[in-house]
Amino acid sequence: MRRLRSWALAFGLLIVGMAIGISIVKDPSVEPEAHVSHTQSREIGTDDGVTGPLTPTPAAATDRPQRPDEQHSSEVAAVRFLELTEDVVQLSPEAGAEMQRSIASENASDRLATDVSDLLTQLQADVPDGVALHLAPLSLNSVETSTGWDVSIWYVEVIVYGDQLAVEQWRTATYSLVDEHGEWRMDDLESSDGPVPTRPASVIGWSATSLTSAVAGFEDEVLLP
Repeated sequence: MRRLRSWALAFGLLIVGMAIGISIVKDPSVEPEAHVSHTQSREIGTDDGVTGPLTPTPAAATDRPQRPDEQHSSEVAAVRFLELTEDVVQLSPEAGAEMQRSIASENASDRLATDVSDLLTQLQADVPDGVALHLAPLSLNSVETSTGWDVSIWYVEVIVYGDQLAVEQWRTATYSLVDEHGEWRMDDLESSDGPVPTRPASVIGWSATSLTSAVAGFEDEVLLP
């Protein structure tokens, strides 16, 4: 049990780096306007002198492929990467590394894939009964950089270690994303604790088996942007 609690404290640092991904550019989902950061807004002057929001020109009109920020923002990509971490903990070290490599930037693919492989190898040795992860993004902030976007996501997660322990964590993950070949790619990741709210003293945590049984019929696919 002590070893599991030790894992609970350290697990969050690398686990969000294991997010596998799908092609953000090809996904038909529409980004909610409430999630668009003001730092990502741009304006141009119209012909009549009135300033209005920048409207991307369709690719067919300019004979060029659409860029990721015209079809899906870096914020959507970062949230998808974070959410899909739930799947990676179920993979073998080899499969997890390959999935991570497939969505990482060319510069970071080897490093991030190695991080995933090492963590999954150690995790599966320490917790042979397996780990289940449930997480939910709460809010985000994005900042444009010289190479792309840094998207910080505040989220809460529940890590269930077999049938022995279920632990909640409040964390902030910052994804550094770059545009490569018309898709958003993960170039780096920083993760930190908090912000953490105070829990009411009257709240008692559930056992791992009780929690797993209670959430068995739930799924979060329709909650994603």
